Amino acid sequence: MLPYSRVFDQCTLALMMEHDAIVQRYRSLFALIDWHLLPDPVADPSRPGKRPHPESAYIKALFIKIQEGYEYCSQLRTFLVEHPLLVLELGFRPVLNRDLPYGFDVQRTVRSRTLVARKTTHPGSPSPARPLSCHRACPARRNPGPR
Repeated sequence: MLPYSRVFDQCTLALMMEHDAIVQRYRSLFALIDWHLLPDPVADPSRPGKRPHPESAYIKALFIKIQEGYEYCSQLRTFLVEHPLLVLELGFRPVLNRDLPYGFDVQRTVRSRTLVARKTTHPGSPSPARPLSCHRACPARRNPGPR
């Protein structure tokens, strides 16, 4: 989905994505994987509100974490925030804001390192991304201590 922006129209955004080296590098990598095995969850009418990001977006983000050699999920989040076109390419559902240059708020779309870590490492999660835990690289997160 390409958002509407007051700065860049959708055609321009699409062309920018076609010529962005980072988007193209990861598009080529992800084209090798059959993402249909991980279907987008069906909207649940009993759960109103914003639909969650697809599992594939988190898995792709963790591939990037590994490929870029990041130790922490905070580094991954910073990288994603600095590359908003890549965030769209990964399939994250953008938090729309047409007043911003890319037509969405990348900070709110990729909310936090904690969200990525929790989504991919929650003990009850059946997610295939779980083995790619962000917590492994952050001992303080594994042992949070008393609350």
